[in-house]
Amino acid sequence: MKKYFSKILFAIICGMFIASCGSGGSGKKLATNGVLGDLPNLVLQKHLTDSIRNAEEEAAMRKLNPNKQSDWAKAMKIDEKFKLRKKTETEKYNAEVEKIKPTLIGKSIPVEVENGLGFEITSSKIINAESHGIQIELELKITDVKAANIMRYAKQIYLTAQNIDKDGNQIGSNGGYYVEISDRANGATGIIKYYLGIYARDAERFSNFAKIKFVKSK
Repeated sequence: MKKYFSKILFAIICGMFIASCGSGGSGKKLATNGVLGDLPNLVLQKHLTDSIRNAEEEAAMRKLNPNKQSDWAKAMKIDEKFKLRKKTETEKYNAEVEKIKPTLIGKSIPVEVENGLGFEITSSKIINAESHGIQIELELKITDVKAANIMRYAKQIYLTAQNIDKDGNQIGSNGGYYVEISDRANGATGIIKYYLGIYARDAERFSNFAKIKFVKSK
């Protein structure tokens, strides 16, 4: 019961918060990011919408008595109602992501490489935007084959990357990448397929995103 009342209270608070913002059901609006555009904000709005819908569905189901056969039909109707609502809201969200795609694809991403890693990034660009993140293609060039973390028996380099905000703080955890390179020598090149995931827990921080930083692997 405590869990039930907590969810109802959450739904009420969210509803009051959204209404007070006067944003047509979108809740707190995050600032547009210079690199990621409005995607962090859309992710947050989707999370708020999902949370409210789920709480409302559970509250409606809690009013029914599972021992009453007459309530079974009501439960099925409630289930169908919220499935349809979820489908509609998800389609709307996906359409909003599609709408901002042209403003993101092809955009360059700021990149920093720590000293002594033995490579440089020669280009970076967004190649796709999805419901919870963007795909980035980066090109690297080996500048110091002895310093680069090249695999012993393969033409592969291992990289560790971080997402950094405008205050210099890391967002989320480190990402590790094995990247094929053209040779085990200075001047060798490789393509990094980098996925930058944007999830509700970090959406507000991603609205302050600044760059990708490659750091020494541990």
